Amino acid sequence: MQAVGDAPKHRGRDGTVNTSMDVERLEAILRRDGLAAASQRLRRAIAGTPNQGLFYMLLALGAGRAGLDGQASRLFRLHCLIHPGDLQGYYNFGNFRLRLEQRDEAAGLFARAALDAPLRPLAWHNRLKALTGAGRHLAAATQAAALHRLAPLNINAALDIFVAMSNAHRFATAAGIARRALIAAPANARAASNFALAAADTGAGATAIGYARIAEILAPHDPEILANTGVIRLKRGDFKGGWAGWAHRAKPAPVVTDQRGRQPAALTAGALDGARLVILGEQGIGDHFIFAICLHQVARRAAEVNFVIGDRLYDFFRRAFPNVRFLRESAMRAANYHLDRAVDFQIAFGDLPGVCGLFVGHYPSTAWFAGDAAESARLRGRLRTAYGDRRFIGVSWRSKSPRDGHFRSIAPRQLGAAAFPADAVLVNLQYEATTAELDQLAAASGRPVARFDEIDIYSDFWTLGNLIRALDEVVTTPNVTNILAGVCGQPTQLLLPYASHWCWGIDEDRSFWFPATRVHRRGAEETWADVVGRLTF
Repeated sequence: MQAVGDAPKHRGRDGTVNTSMDVERLEAILRRDGLAAASQRLRRAIAGTPNQGLFYMLLALGAGRAGLDGQASRLFRLHCLIHPGDLQGYYNFGNFRLRLEQRDEAAGLFARAALDAPLRPLAWHNRLKALTGAGRHLAAATQAAALHRLAPLNINAALDIFVAMSNAHRFATAAGIARRALIAAPANARAASNFALAAADTGAGATAIGYARIAEILAPHDPEILANTGVIRLKRGDFKGGWAGWAHRAKPAPVVTDQRGRQPAALTAGALDGARLVILGEQGIGDHFIFAICLHQVARRAAEVNFVIGDRLYDFFRRAFPNVRFLRESAMRAANYHLDRAVDFQIAFGDLPGVCGLFVGHYPSTAWFAGDAAESARLRGRLRTAYGDRRFIGVSWRSKSPRDGHFRSIAPRQLGAAAFPADAVLVNLQYEATTAELDQLAAASGRPVARFDEIDIYSDFWTLGNLIRALDEVVTTPNVTNILAGVCGQPTQLLLPYASHWCWGIDEDRSFWFPATRVHRRGAEETWADVVGRLTF
């Protein structure tokens, strides 16, 4: 079977494989002489050979290798139009689109190529990669199931199938696939690491750490495996080992230069005191709130702290940490990450907990957001004026995360079925909530729903935090709201999917990070209605 990206090959009259002009030579001609000259040379070379009908395909492969992406795309399309029955052509075109990260189109091309039975395992495997990369997790899971039936013992396919099933929250299936892959390849470190992740997601903490250790023994220097083990340790509350592994995760690495044109050194634990420091933001919005637990300590110990942060978080963090100098990510990107002052060290934001020894030798309050007490009192006063002296419960039910927002969301009518107190007023904390959703929540709960339309819940985290502090309690699914409620120290009830972020542990009903948050976990066979039924007020 042809390897991914190989040129189409045909047998010559003497029985040998012959492409008349290999793609590497064609690439060199394209780079040196351009498309017109390469076309003439290729047409002469393949005249009268079995490859004559593959002129546009060969030229497209050469153009793609030469970096002529626009021309290669047109040539691939022309070949597929002229030769619709050449399924190898669709496969090659799919690989080209996948390389350009045009994953949806690549998935469609691989689906067409899979009509060729010999090509099907490779085509389905690459289609799975395209669907996973495009965030189409349910479609990827369906493709993964088909691929697993076709090639159950292919270890490389099994690892991608595991990822697809995990992304689709089919954790029991993912665990079974990981287990079979481990049996088929007991010395494969990735299989052991994936089985460990699957075990952690299904609540088997001891099994998870056991297989994570096996993976580390098999591949002691593999950063992905070390990072996976770090996540499992963090889930289990082993922060010393967890932060050590977490430091190996994939993270953005822009090249930062300071006023002197120098690239700052990486910050280590012993270098923080008196340092001039630049922090590089990373991870998601919620992770920023979690890691900010360390920021007050860092600002006290360092001589100067510069923080490159996403535009959506800039105003909130600037007001919450006035002793830190915040720089907009968009402005720094435009300046090629060149700082206007001298700094000694740089660090990714997610590495700060390890450097600070968070929950190892340093135990700060996780409720670090003080906000504006006067603003919170004003917002509470507006609620009391409108509804009287009642119990105000903030509610949120949806995440729009492209990766797993579907699994972290609940319908408002389902949330409204909770046994809210008779005197409760529900206060909307859901960004982009529609009138229909709010009406649905009010009808299902039989409680009034208050809304503050002037607050931009999606971006104005400062005012949202002040509103949360004005309430008696928060009920939410996993999104920014529950993390913000945690750093406010507000009593919160969290409706958690079957598997979740490592900060919520494996099977605990309280978070080590946010002790005021009660966790209601959805079991593997449960519905959201089962979880909502466990809410108590």
